[in-house]
Amino acid sequence: LSMPEADSRLREELTMHAGRIDSAAQKAGVKLTDNQRNALISFDFNTGRGGHLLETSKGDMTEVKRRLLLYTKAGGEELRGLVKRRKREAELFDQ
Repeated sequence: LSMPEADSRLREELTMHAGRIDSAAQKAGVKLTDNQRNALISFDFNTGRGGHLLETSKGDMTEVKRRLLLYTKAGGEELRGLVKRRKREAELFDQ
């Protein structure tokens, strides 16, 4: 896989995740800030659950952030790397 091919694939995938977040935000009736959108795209890229958070939180952005921070386990075990990643996403979400 060449670097240009990798870049192209990443862009395609991020575009798909961005579309999922935009669609969920529209369904939830919320207008996301750029940073909230970017944090949720990152979260969706890693978990596939960003749109679900928006839709099931019914537009309550405090609840979206609270629930985002819960995704820190893999195989039933809390992972330090996921704790750090979620913290960074939550910080971006608040900016």
